Amino acid sequence: MSQVNIPIKLQGGFKNVEAAMAHRQVVNKATELRSQANEAANDLKSVDRADIGAVSSDEWTDLADGMGHVIMIGDNEDGSVRGMELSYDPQSGRTREFVAYVPQGKLTQGPEIQDSNLSPTYKWEEKGDTTYFKFDDNRNVLSILDPKSDNPKIIAGGNPNIVNELARGTIQGGIPIFEF
Repeated sequence: MSQVNIPIKLQGGFKNVEAAMAHRQVVNKATELRSQANEAANDLKSVDRADIGAVSSDEWTDLADGMGHVIMIGDNEDGSVRGMELSYDPQSGRTREFVAYVPQGKLTQGPEIQDSNLSPTYKWEEKGDTTYFKFDDNRNVLSILDPKSDNPKIIAGGNPNIVNELARGTIQGGIPIFEF
């Protein structure tokens, strides 16, 4: 298990089409998951209620009592249930933890870091694979960790040649990713 840092934009271009395709796939997926977590957390904060009284498990209503904690569930088209849970500081608005169960997998966002250019740590679980990732907006780097492999499966199925190609020119061992 090791962390791989890849640039969001690869200096000097790509050496082959496989690396370009893998880069696009992993950066777009991580960026999309980050965006979804931010949007969903903001949506949940906007519907948070201090006192909800007695509730059943209705769709798209706050099911958690108290400010700073929101639980929502809804039905997917296939009949399965998806859910989201947010814990945040109502004073600052900073997320403590966000969890989303979606048809493709489970996304967890760790705590937001105050006054930092580092993103929270994200955990993506899909088809039995777990990937941790974090953005360093100052360095324009995406750090990825697969707890089962030195070559994250999310990058071209863990192909070490592609992983090394994408990581070239980037200082490795940068942003620490913490499992949460």
